[in-house]
Amino acid sequence: MKKLSWLGLFVVALTGGGAEPTSTQRPNVVLFMADDMGAECVGVYGAGDYKTPRIDALAQKGMRFDHAFSTPLCTPSRVQIMTGKYNGQNYREFGFLPPDERTFGHMMREAGYRTLIAGKWQLNGAYSKEEGWQDLRRPLKMGFDECSLWQVTRGKSYAERYWDPLIVKNGEERHDELKGRYGPDVISDHVVDFIEDNAERPFFVYYPSVLPHDPFVHTPDSPNQNARGKEAFVDMVGYFDKIVGKVVDALSDHGLLENTLILVTADNGTNASIRSRLADGTEIKGGKGVPKFYGTHVPLVAYWERVTPSGEVSDALVDFTDFFPTLASLAAIDLPEPWGIEGVSFAPTLRGQVNPSARTWIYTHYDPRWGRWSDSRIRFATNRRYKLDSRGRLFDFVDDPLEASPVAVDDALRPIVARLRAVLAGNPELP
Repeated sequence: MKKLSWLGLFVVALTGGGAEPTSTQRPNVVLFMADDMGAECVGVYGAGDYKTPRIDALAQKGMRFDHAFSTPLCTPSRVQIMTGKYNGQNYREFGFLPPDERTFGHMMREAGYRTLIAGKWQLNGAYSKEEGWQDLRRPLKMGFDECSLWQVTRGKSYAERYWDPLIVKNGEERHDELKGRYGPDVISDHVVDFIEDNAERPFFVYYPSVLPHDPFVHTPDSPNQNARGKEAFVDMVGYFDKIVGKVVDALSDHGLLENTLILVTADNGTNASIRSRLADGTEIKGGKGVPKFYGTHVPLVAYWERVTPSGEVSDALVDFTDFFPTLASLAAIDLPEPWGIEGVSFAPTLRGQVNPSARTWIYTHYDPRWGRWSDSRIRFATNRRYKLDSRGRLFDFVDDPLEASPVAVDDALRPIVARLRAVLAGNPELP
């Protein structure tokens, strides 16, 4: 796919007929990103084990994307979505976002938006002790006016995101005063307060949730307060859904739904210890960390009252580089080439318009540099059905999502392989 200039993306986003007057406004944006929640955990994607009524309602009033893809692991996805670049450009270490990178927070703040990041950070470089790994104000330097975050630096316990949380709010640690509190409640309270405080000005909320990542422990709503494992995970998915509803209700209370785009996605597939049953009885083993379909297929739901098509199921291809230029298009921002953005705006699709620059492929550069997943490093390119990896193997991930057997390339498949091979050739090799 030929990359468009920022001017091209800007023109594409704002052209096309028939839009409601509200669709030309610069909307507020609230971007939710669940932690370790594949598409199989969401009702509108066929979930049988989980109840997600608030996300489902957004999809039914707005739209869902059936071909949205992350990377298979948390930090690679977070770096990619925040910078609009594939990991071959700027991924250096697990748990690290290079402090010289420009994020969508910088972009939105410079365009006049108030910006908030709330949830999970894990990007200071605490695992490798990169320079500045103890800087509690690093998130505020990455384009955000306010923050409420877990794991700005490494705390005493991996579980501090949930009960008795350790949260950094605007550069200050909060712990002792949060004894007995549930971290997701504390974090979402800040989001609701931020919406109220900025109801009269444009704002951008990036909400990389701590839920429903392990450790799997009970939520305030769990019937069994000793719940663990799959039982607790089901409750945690439900609580993430509840928090989505809490924020949507805050937007509604302030009359902001007509000028706010709500996006719900996830950073990667479900934890591999979780087996999820679909409504049709199919069982899916979580694919987190594995560069295959269930490791990268994530939900993407969008709702903007009176703008997103109601009840539409989109077959548009979306990957995590695309959020950056989409936000730029919606905020009427024309950015210079040196930003190096590699994504493609899906703003026209959100408006119900034809997207002349729509993707025909998804690319993934997966080099996690973390624990047991380090052996999974690979590059691959896909269309809606076929995947070609950097080892030359072609898979049909519709009929074979577990990639049990490569597909023999016949005359009908050769043009597809040629196009996917060109994508791989146009991107950096693994180091």
